[in-house]
Amino acid sequence: MAIAEDGDRQVLMLQSGSQREKLKGPEELDVRTASIVNGPYLKVVADDNYVIRVDHSSDIMVLSNVDYRIPLSWRE
Repeated sequence: MAIAEDGDRQVLMLQSGSQREKLKGPEELDVRTASIVNGPYLKVVADDNYVIRVDHSSDIMVLSNVDYRIPLSWRE
């Protein structure tokens, strides 16, 4: 699992259903990694909170630090 934060600083857990597969991108999910999630959906978990559910790791594309899709305010 990982924590996902959007541009409005809203945070949800990111849960991948298939963790054995390699992620698409230059690196694994790590602190301050920007990524695009294809086909996510919200899932209610036991404590009535939500997680962003991704069924296959190929739906998570890790972006490089210079990718134009990353907002300038997020870049180092």
